[in-house]
Amino acid sequence: MHSIKSYSAKQILKIMTQIVQVWQSERYDRIVRNDLELTNMWEYIRQNPVKAGLSDSPEGYPFFWQETDLQI
Repeated sequence: MHSIKSYSAKQILKIMTQIVQVWQSERYDRIVRNDLELTNMWEYIRQNPVKAGLSDSPEGYPFFWQETDLQI
């Protein structure tokens, strides 16, 4: 997890210099028990850049990626 956070934070900061902190210091492991929980969790993740004021939509965020055939 440390390697993922470190690498992605450095890459993001190269492009979006106004961001000071990319990752929160804590993390919460959670078991996804059903499709509804997975859908809710994915939508929460998608909306994070919008809530942070970094984009008007999840798709407009430069680091957004989603398989087009992903079915949740």
